Amino acid sequence: MSGFSLWQAAELLSRFWHYLAIAALAGRLYISLLAAAGNANQRQALSHNSPVFLFWVVTGALAAATLLFVQTGEINQRGLAGMFDPLMLEILWQSPTGQALQFKLLGFALLLLAWTSWQPWVQISANARLLLYRGLAVLALLALAGSFAFYGHTLSQGVAARLAVSAHVLAVLLWAGSLLPLLQATQTSQTGETVLLLRRFGQLAWTKLGIMLLTGSYLLYQLFDSWNEVLYSSYGRVFVGKLLLVLILLGFAALNKYRLVDRLERGATARELHRSITAEAILVLGILGLTAVLTTVLGPEAMN
Repeated sequence: MSGFSLWQAAELLSRFWHYLAIAALAGRLYISLLAAAGNANQRQALSHNSPVFLFWVVTGALAAATLLFVQTGEINQRGLAGMFDPLMLEILWQSPTGQALQFKLLGFALLLLAWTSWQPWVQISANARLLLYRGLAVLALLALAGSFAFYGHTLSQGVAARLAVSAHVLAVLLWAGSLLPLLQATQTSQTGETVLLLRRFGQLAWTKLGIMLLTGSYLLYQLFDSWNEVLYSSYGRVFVGKLLLVLILLGFAALNKYRLVDRLERGATARELHRSITAEAILVLGILGLTAVLTTVLGPEAMN
């Protein structure tokens, strides 16, 4: 790996922030649907027209778009002016990098429409509003998850690998992004309502876990030709570090599901559960950071 440049630092930050925004939005959408049958406190805490929702949509889209300009500047090496080279921007826009950005911007635009549909000044019936919101949200999540199929080694692996990447990313986003709204729900809802929401989340967790493990194993097989590449290359070591964080995250999730939620239901305070979910959220930040490193500073070529 060569020296770490300011361009790489800017690219790393852009990637990390829009990854974080996508995860936060995916989790908020997912938990809001799980809480749809909950009481008014849960629905208000996860309100679809929340300024927090709009914040993640706008900053995520800006960070994703900034990435294209940063990469243009890095290629040109002419300072800030090189970021706006129209010819290079056009070339990148038509490349896999640009295609990934197009999918992301489509996803963020659909989420903005979903947010708009929930505003009180939009005069439609409650059922139509909910149906429109859910339809736009599903399409947005598919576009955002699909954007990751345009990165790195998957470009040369065919349709199956691209679908596997998209499914893997979607499952991870729904799991990891749910932690913040779950944390919020433990602070704003009554114990019985919190337990019910966590039970719903836990019941569906096995589906997400199965998708993550199956697609992750397939992608691991596609990416590495030998265990030497996994253990002795820079890319492989960072990849293993990411997997270890994921395993620790799953350990915390199992602790929550099989012990802490039961204790909460029996009358214990939410403090211990709150701490566990907070630890999970910190691990997610580490996973997103390592993912940004793998797609910015390193790459499959670092296995050589």
